[in-house]
Amino acid sequence: MAKALIRMTRLALAGALALAMVGPPRAVWASARPRAVRGTGVIVRPVNLPRVPLGVLDPGRVAARRSGVGAEARGSAVRPRPAAPGPREPVATFGFDAILNQPPFAIPADPTGALGDTWYLAAVNVHVAVYDRSGQPAPAFATPLRLLDLVRFPAGTVDFDPKVVYDHYTDHFVLIFLAVNDVRERSWIVVATVPDATAADPSTWCVRKIRGDLVPGDGPQWADYPGLGFDDDRVTVT
Repeated sequence: MAKALIRMTRLALAGALALAMVGPPRAVWASARPRAVRGTGVIVRPVNLPRVPLGVLDPGRVAARRSGVGAEARGSAVRPRPAAPGPREPVATFGFDAILNQPPFAIPADPTGALGDTWYLAAVNVHVAVYDRSGQPAPAFATPLRLLDLVRFPAGTVDFDPKVVYDHYTDHFVLIFLAVNDVRERSWIVVATVPDATAADPSTWCVRKIRGDLVPGDGPQWADYPGLGFDDDRVTVT
């Protein structure tokens, strides 16, 4: 009976090796090798053999893999993945000259601006102006306004660093700029809210002046290069 078991095990081993030649990698079959039980002379086949895919046992597929026939057909059935779309390039469709360089000249100009539903609000060092969508200045801005003229400052104050955004949640422009007076050792952050519907009329602008140094005990400081952002709840200046 021991000889019969050995013979059956050898046949099973030969079948497993034949399948391994056309099936999964050798590493899959390594754990399925027969092992001898010490002291008995009987070879026992492990019971945790991996399941053989049905495609491996299909004679037609085995013959095709051995001969290479059908490789082109299988390859032609695989459709190539479409190429990912590239980045869209912005294209300028319209432009116009806004605020021209005029005294007092400031370098750098720091141009900024935003487009609303009706108007375009532009600012530079040290002027502001409003234009319609065709590029024509509103009558009140045929000559751009000086930033300092939006609110009263002591003599000798210098204005700089304008920023503009359009808050589409409230249909308002927000304009900020900085001002400093070295003699008085004072600094200000100026915030102006501008309704888009009446942006062409500066008298409808709401302008507020905020001290730029609100921290006591560290000597005179002055604000520089502000940041400006907004969401559906508030406007933030840094």
